[in-house]
Amino acid sequence: MLYINQPEQNTKSGLGLKSLLLFFLALFSAVPASAEDWIYTVRPGDTLWDLCLEYTTEKGCWQKIGPYNEVDFPPSLAPGTRIKFPMAWLKTQPVNVELLFIYGDVQVEIPGKKQLSAGSMSLGETSISDLRNREESEQKPYVGMELPVGTSVSTGADGSASLKFADGSVLVLDANSKIILDLLSQHNSTGMVDSRIRLLQGSTRSKVQKRSPRSHFSVSSPSAVAAVRGTEFNFVVPDEQSSATLSSVFEGNIAVTQEDKTHKTNSPSVVEIPAGYGIRIKKGEALASPTPLLAAPEINKQAVYALPLELEWQAVDAAQSYRFQLLEDTEQDKLLRTLSISEPALSLSTLDSGCYKAQISAIDKNDLVGMPNKFQFCAEQAPSRATLLQAKLSKKTLSLQWQFERQPASTRIELFHVDNLQEPIYSETTVGNSFEYSLDKRQQIYAKVCGVGDYGLEGECTQSEILGEKSKAWHVFLLMMLAVIAGL
Repeated sequence: MLYINQPEQNTKSGLGLKSLLLFFLALFSAVPASAEDWIYTVRPGDTLWDLCLEYTTEKGCWQKIGPYNEVDFPPSLAPGTRIKFPMAWLKTQPVNVELLFIYGDVQVEIPGKKQLSAGSMSLGETSISDLRNREESEQKPYVGMELPVGTSVSTGADGSASLKFADGSVLVLDANSKIILDLLSQHNSTGMVDSRIRLLQGSTRSKVQKRSPRSHFSVSSPSAVAAVRGTEFNFVVPDEQSSATLSSVFEGNIAVTQEDKTHKTNSPSVVEIPAGYGIRIKKGEALASPTPLLAAPEINKQAVYALPLELEWQAVDAAQSYRFQLLEDTEQDKLLRTLSISEPALSLSTLDSGCYKAQISAIDKNDLVGMPNKFQFCAEQAPSRATLLQAKLSKKTLSLQWQFERQPASTRIELFHVDNLQEPIYSETTVGNSFEYSLDKRQQIYAKVCGVGDYGLEGECTQSEILGEKSKAWHVFLLMMLAVIAGL
């Protein structure tokens, strides 16, 4: 089930001078976080009292947390404020997230690890500890990297990242996106996992493992919170200034709930959303009914495509555009590229030879991503045409020799009778550049020589009609006839 809660809007007109000063002190406090701290980023409506009750077991936490951060927090916490909580106070112990895959421009910022630019300190004033911290802080993101609570992950225009959580759930971060790992915890006794991610901008797709009823996986945005159990869905925030959030559900059955803050009631309104539906949520507006997602585009799939890749699919009614996603051909979702396309056709000139997974979806007028057509394929450059160096039939032995401008993985040879070019009398695949075949009798043969690529793509075939040499008996008969004619 998925629960999307719209946070209560802050209707206060101002904070006052003192509150503003306290706000800036809290927001920009330079108190460093230690390895024994959990960093929480404030969301709209948060209070110290509520945070302490929800996350800690420490008595008087709401009174102690200010001095611990060396900041006098105001009663109204500003969204974006980062608050340190000692690990020992927490109800559950944090667990890390694994950076499963990165591609292109990916930025990772871990709390308490200050980024140092080259040449910011001279060697004479650098201690061994400084050098070690500097090496760790300047380390580039890598596959298998452990990301603690409070880490932010962002992607550039050509970037993507996949994160694996303690329960096996996977979140894929699309290009131009940014998330913060708000809460990552696991109960040692029950194994219950609590994972909370904040999407500041961009797009994510989550595959959440089926779990115990008490486990929790959520993705939040400025206007909504999506809490999920056992489903596949995407979550989109167009940009950091946007008040809208879009979500499409591809698998599972979810529910969307909104707390009625206007009437101060504890009865939430709930909208059931099955797979194949989506919703657009806007801050401050009532939840709308779910919208049917556009159908998956139909495409005539091939096992192997020639490069450059050319794809066409049937247009989907009411589609404003299409989204094409290219992934590595692995069990895990490892996103390589996302393209927005206005027409039901695609040309990729920069794709490398290899095997891939792909997803094509139609986008409707509300920018909701439709149901995906998922398929696997391989692509490679078509082999060049063979040049025949020899093609002859001597007695009952057929001999062929050839060469290629680019040597393919293998060569396929087919032989036909000249009066039946539909059914080959012999077919063979070889890795060499020559071929011999023994016939039962001398006959006229039609041969095809075709290069075959690594993934089975066949290039243009070279064809040749091969005539056998005249037999010696015919030579003798011809000489005898000439002799008779000469004698006459």
